[in-house]
Amino acid sequence: KNPFEETADGDVYYPERCCCIAVCAHQCLRLLQQASLSSTCVQILSGVHNIGICCCMDPKSVIIPLLHAFKLPALKNFQQHILNILNKLVLD
Repeated sequence: KNPFEETADGDVYYPERCCCIAVCAHQCLRLLQQASLSSTCVQILSGVHNIGICCCMDPKSVIIPLLHAFKLPALKNFQQHILNILNKLVLD
């Protein structure tokens, strides 16, 4: 089971031993999927890139929001940046 699974009303219950980096990164990635302004998305991507993710995170909860951002027409000019972030997170 995905430890970061959302309930029907949008709440997320994090495991008791979930680290603060995982919670912050997960919340940022959730915001990335909801943001409509490209400048907001770029700020969120920069934050995720600088802070990183934790190994306790489910890979699906990281990759899906980044692929969503990659496909957004408003972020077409930032596709290489998104790939760099994904590459960094996967390799780290």
